[in-house]
Amino acid sequence: MSKSTDKALGERIRKALEEEMHESALDINIYVKDGSVQLTGFVDVLSERITAERIAAGVPGVKRVANSITIGTEGYITDRHIEKELEAKLYSGRYGNFDRVSVNVRDGSAVLMGTTANYAQNKQAEGLAAATRGVVNVVSNLHVENEGLYDDATLTGWAVQALSTADLSHQDIDINVRNGDVTLSGWVRNREEAALAEELVSRVEGIRRVHNRLNMRS
Repeated sequence: MSKSTDKALGERIRKALEEEMHESALDINIYVKDGSVQLTGFVDVLSERITAERIAAGVPGVKRVANSITIGTEGYITDRHIEKELEAKLYSGRYGNFDRVSVNVRDGSAVLMGTTANYAQNKQAEGLAAATRGVVNVVSNLHVENEGLYDDATLTGWAVQALSTADLSHQDIDINVRNGDVTLSGWVRNREEAALAEELVSRVEGIRRVHNRLNMRS
């Protein structure tokens, strides 16, 4: 891959970062060589670091992404402060019911424990933790209520029904359920449809985890 091609790829990554992350992308540096991307610089919270990697990896032509972005607040906020801030989010009631979730923070690593209503709530709790100042890593030991209660055939039927409630090309989506773990594969029209499909299935009662392997036609 030529230098000019790498430069053009870097510019597309920069544009994609700025379109979604706005000011949060200003302190992110991009280095591209032969389609391999290295991200460096600073962001405020872990969720922005994760988002930057996701955006870069989704740009056509990118082969791999090495994420060396530093969280700017790392080391400046105590574990106790992080814990209290995250607990305030979880127990405020603004994001749902997380009364059965507990938090422990050590060296900036937030460990989530307890039970949630569904896998979507698991992901939401992880997202709240990743968006909390000072968190450098999130470990989820969360379990879904009614986990293991329903067989895979029942969960498959409910997942199909969930997808049919939205304007999705759900006939092209394959659903494989094994021991409550769901893998979505096949084709959708765009990234928005892929995210929606994952969200809908994540809300199904009893599903432990969702792996999104959907491909985009555009």
